[in-house]
Amino acid sequence: MNMQVLDRRGPGAPRVVWCERSLGILEVERICVVVWRESVSADRFRRQEVALADMVHRYPRRAGMLCIVEAGTTPPDDRLRGASAEMINGHGDRLHCLACVIEGSGFRAALTRSALSGIALLLSRRETKFTATVSAAAGWLSSHGNLESTSMLVDACAALRERMANV
Repeated sequence: MNMQVLDRRGPGAPRVVWCERSLGILEVERICVVVWRESVSADRFRRQEVALADMVHRYPRRAGMLCIVEAGTTPPDDRLRGASAEMINGHGDRLHCLACVIEGSGFRAALTRSALSGIALLLSRRETKFTATVSAAAGWLSSHGNLESTSMLVDACAALRERMANV
């Protein structure tokens, strides 16, 4: 993967907000991208919350969020599931849309899907999409006007994941 994707400059260019082995946060155009590689902790959750709030503040009614849950990631506990719903609902219509990519197969992935489905039931928004791939989520975000370059989003997510693996 070409790490230069993350080094582009200019409006909408990918920008790494946070990068550690367990959590990566990226901005691409008007999308706040969060990659979860390990279990959700209060500290990591707070980093996600701050990054999303910043994006929504800068792009009210145009900001989107892409949450990527990698295979093998432990679902959040009940308290953080509730906090996730509150985070999304708290932005109201200032957060235009939310896409979640749930990767993996088997029992562990089914648990993650179940946990995120529970969160989705608490959401007071209509523009939410669950997919299995980043490219499918990018296409959906683009169809909602939040993204001009689906390939830039897909490439930036791959570059962030590579960076996370090397931290």
